[in-house]
Amino acid sequence: MVLVQRAATAVNLLVGLWAVVAAWGLGPAYACPSGGCTVPILQEAVPIAGVLLILDALVCFVGLRSAFVAGGVLSAVVAAFTAFNWSGQGSVGIWAGLLVLSLASVVLDFLAFRHRGQLGEQANPMNLPVFG
Repeated sequence: MVLVQRAATAVNLLVGLWAVVAAWGLGPAYACPSGGCTVPILQEAVPIAGVLLILDALVCFVGLRSAFVAGGVLSAVVAAFTAFNWSGQGSVGIWAGLLVLSLASVVLDFLAFRHRGQLGEQANPMNLPVFG
């Protein structure tokens, strides 16, 4: 597994765990701003997307390249729901960290999906020594 793919897998796992712990583990007071969530259904969507992201990280660990696309989409969903619900209120550190980390996960997933292991110029079989 390439370094970019390992990093994307680790960040996907971290974002998934963070989303689940922040939404379910810390209680409803941390899940929404002090005025309440603008769309209450999104309060339960973040930890569900986090669980799916944890499962996707396990599939990415196996090395399936198409799983990085799903991880990028799920990370973007977590970032969008977090930004929509949080609105800059409440506990800044938890939600700002989740937002930044999920956006970094989107970028790493794109790079991991795009990366192709290619032979270097010296390892190419067409570069055989010519005698004559």
